[in-house]
Amino acid sequence: MSARNKVFAIRYASRKAERSSCFLGGPADDAPVQMDYFVWAIIGEARAFVVDTGFCAPSGAKRGRVADRDPVHAIERVGLQADTVTDVIQTHLHYDHAGGLSAFPAAKFHMHARELEFAAGPLMRFDHLAQHYERAHVDTAMSLTRAGRVAIMEERVRTLAPGVELHHVGGHSDGLTCVRVMTKAGWLLLASDICHFRENLTDRRPFPVAANVVDMLRAYETAEALADGADLIIPGHDPDVMERFPAAGPKEAGIVARLDGGAEGDTTIQFLKTKKSGGNDVNT
Repeated sequence: MSARNKVFAIRYASRKAERSSCFLGGPADDAPVQMDYFVWAIIGEARAFVVDTGFCAPSGAKRGRVADRDPVHAIERVGLQADTVTDVIQTHLHYDHAGGLSAFPAAKFHMHARELEFAAGPLMRFDHLAQHYERAHVDTAMSLTRAGRVAIMEERVRTLAPGVELHHVGGHSDGLTCVRVMTKAGWLLLASDICHFRENLTDRRPFPVAANVVDMLRAYETAEALADGADLIIPGHDPDVMERFPAAGPKEAGIVARLDGGAEGDTTIQFLKTKKSGGNDVNT
C-alpha cells in the first residue's frame, strides 16, 4: 500500500466526567476524568475526508457541554472549508458526532445503513438509547438520504480511497464504523467510539453507553487487528491524544494533533487549491 494520508485530530471541546460513568466493571472510582471531543480530517493525494461533525451549540447546551470552538469552522485549521468539503464520514449519529450535518452543502455523507435504521427505528422508545441522539440530527440524516447525498454502506468493509477504509463494528451504537487509514506511520485506526479512552480498550472495561456490550468487546479485538500497533489506535474522547501526538503547528498545541507521523505544520492540500482562469475558479 503506497498511500500516505495525512490525519489530524481536532479538539473542539472538553469536560470533566466521573470515572464511574466512563468504565463498566472494575473497582468503584468516582475520581474526575477529562473527556475531550474531536472531529478528524484525512487528507490524501486526491481526496479529503472530514470524519464526524461534532455537537452543535443547542444539543451541547442541553447536556451541559460547551464547545471551545465551533467544530465545523475548526477544520479550517487544516486547510478545509465546510462549504467545499466533498466527503464526510459519519461514524455514527450520536449528538456529539452528528451536529454539523447541515453545514456541508457539497458533501456526500458516508454512513452505515444499520446506524440510520437504528437511530430512526423502534428501539428509540428506550431512553437509554435515545438520549444520545438528537431527533433533529436524525431527521437531517434521513433528509440527506432521501436527497441522494448519503452513500449508504451495507457491507462490513468498504474502501473509499487509496488507504482509507470503513469497517462496521457496532457496539456503542448499532451502526458504528471506524476508519482505517494508511499513513507514513503504518495503518492507523480512527476508532471513534469503539473506545472513548485507551483504558476502555486495554483493560477491556466498556464505556457504559452501549447498544450491545458483546459487540463492543469484540470491536476492541477488531481495532487491535486493524491498526499497526496499539499506539495507532485513536480513541474517540481521550485527552491523551493531544499528549501522545505532536501539534500540527506552533499555534495548534492542544487543538490540532498530527497523527500520521508526517512533518509538523504540513497541511498542504494541493488538489484543493484553485487558480483564476478567465474569471472562473479552476481546480488544479
